[in-house]
Amino acid sequence: MSLDSGVYAECQLEASDRFVQEMLRKSEESGESGEVVLVVPSPDGRILLHTKSFYPNGAYRLPTGKLHKGESPQDAFYREFREELGQEGEIERKLGALRCIIFSGNKSVDFTSHIYLAKETSEEPYPEDQEEQITGFITVKPDELGQAAENLRNLPGKWQDWGRFRALVHEFVAKMMA
Repeated sequence: MSLDSGVYAECQLEASDRFVQEMLRKSEESGESGEVVLVVPSPDGRILLHTKSFYPNGAYRLPTGKLHKGESPQDAFYREFREELGQEGEIERKLGALRCIIFSGNKSVDFTSHIYLAKETSEEPYPEDQEEQITGFITVKPDELGQAAENLRNLPGKWQDWGRFRALVHEFVAKMMA
C-alpha cells in the first residue's frame, strides 16, 4: 500500500462566521489549507490523545499539525511527530484524507486532514516544541475514539465550532480503526 493511498472522504460543516474567518486567516498565513493527523498506537493497541494548556478542561484529541507551504503531508508527519512527541515517528500507512468544506453564509474554507497511522511506539511522549503548550497525554482504545469525538462535539461557548470540526476526524479514524 502506498503512503498516499487510503480512504478519501468529504464532509461539510456549517460554522460561525468567526470560525470560518479564523480558518481562512490561518490558511492564508501558512499558504496551505490542511493538516496532518497522527494516529499513534501503543503496543497494547491504545491510541494517543493529547491536550493543551489553553483547551477547555478534559478536551483531548489526536495530535495534528498544519502543513507548511510546499510541505508534503508525509514530511509534515515526521516534523509534527518530532515536535509534538519528541521522537522519530514511522508511518505504518495512510489511513486516508478527510476533506471538509467549512462554511458560513457565502464564505467557506476547504480544509483537508491527511491521516496517518504511525508504527506503534512504547516511548513516552516528550514534546520538543514548547510553543505547542501540550500539557498531557492519555491513551484510549480505538472504539473509544467515538466518545472522544462526542466530547469535542459538545464543547461549550467559543469552543463549540472548533470542537465540532475536530470531532469529524476522530469519527473518521474510529471508523477506519473498527
